[in-house]
Amino acid sequence: MDTCFKYFFVVFNVLFAVIGAISVAFAFWVRYVPVIQEVVDKVAYTDFLFYGGLILGGVLLFVGLCGMFGACYKNKCLLGTYIAIMVIFIGAEIALIIYTAVVGANQFVASLEVVWVELTNATKFATQSRFDCCGYQNPSEWNGVYDESCLANSTEPWDVGCSQALLNYFRDNAIVMAIVLGVVLLIELFQIIVTGILIRDAVNVERSERSDFIRRKKVPSDDVTIERERNQNTNQAYDDESYFDDT
Repeated sequence: MDTCFKYFFVVFNVLFAVIGAISVAFAFWVRYVPVIQEVVDKVAYTDFLFYGGLILGGVLLFVGLCGMFGACYKNKCLLGTYIAIMVIFIGAEIALIIYTAVVGANQFVASLEVVWVELTNATKFATQSRFDCCGYQNPSEWNGVYDESCLANSTEPWDVGCSQALLNYFRDNAIVMAIVLGVVLLIELFQIIVTGILIRDAVNVERSERSDFIRRKKVPSDDVTIERERNQNTNQAYDDESYFDDT
């Protein structure tokens, strides 16, 4: 059973390492793709968010490597580091869930209004095309001159503003996001339990090796015992011969 846990543990940590590498690549993509970069640059604390994403991806990669090598080599230091980071992750995810539940998507969407004003039309058109909306609040923003991305059909614009479309998007995906976070939490708890089992096994192996070393040091091996007996028999025979010679 412990072997099966170990295999699953290694597989999950390979996934962690891959996700970490993808997160780092995604952070660079978000930062430097022109359309997305314009949106990100308008948001406060852009550098903090960017480097935070890089750090998160790096930590995931580091955690995955610690888990893989710690499990394969039964290294207590790596496994202990793994548990510490996973506990921090779980605490951060719980805090994120609480923050999202308290603040909600409304505040996030409302904060985008300032960003929307400063965006170029190309970025606004891309947003409208993606979320099937027109204008930030409503189509009147364009004063009757609509881009193709704003049209629901050949002549009529979408009657939904992008603020409402974004809010609906977050609400529609809230359950999916909650399920994903729940699954991630369960996986992380499973990983912590398996890490504890691996540390226990590593400690038992060290104790067994230490006991064997002490026993070998105190009790001579069979070869040494046989050699000693042989020497004792030789010495006894020599003494007997010496005795007969003297007589």
